[in-house]
Amino acid sequence: AALAQAEAQLASARNDLSYTTITSPSDGVVGTIPFRVGSLVGTTTQEPLTVVSDINKMFVYFSMNEKQLLDGSVNSMIGAMPEVQLQLADGTMYPAKGKIETLSGVIDLSTGAVQMRATFPNAQRLLRSGGTGTVLIPSVLDSALLIPQSATYEVQDKKFVYVLGDSSKVKNTEITVFPLDNGKQ
Repeated sequence: AALAQAEAQLASARNDLSYTTITSPSDGVVGTIPFRVGSLVGTTTQEPLTVVSDINKMFVYFSMNEKQLLDGSVNSMIGAMPEVQLQLADGTMYPAKGKIETLSGVIDLSTGAVQMRATFPNAQRLLRSGGTGTVLIPSVLDSALLIPQSATYEVQDKKFVYVLGDSSKVKNTEITVFPLDNGKQ
């Protein structure tokens, strides 16, 4: 009877010991660990031990205003689901291209914007949860001239440039500007 009791205690001790080793059900990056080695945790502990994030594929959330969304060229881009690029916070370009996967069907009344989500592969684990950047959506313009913004001027919400005409005379000419602005041209 003493041997059976000792074996039961051994089985119980092995079971208790198994709870001291914690393994994650998935691979990923460990977040903050609020507990120190030796802290007592149990089934009644409210705070999680940590959060493991799978960052092989990253979701990048961004928004587009209603005016951009209603623009015909943007609608055709979204319908074609173009590959997008990500400019990181330090100004460098992320090496892999992403894909727009979802577009919210609701326009936020307070901001006038619609939420979008692009997915980027993250094999090098360069992107982290909570990071910031700029999503660049490509656009194709046929028969367009690129003019530096510094060479234009505005009068009553119309854009103009100076054009050198015949006999070396300069005249101002109204131009039509593409609605998506890259900040330079």
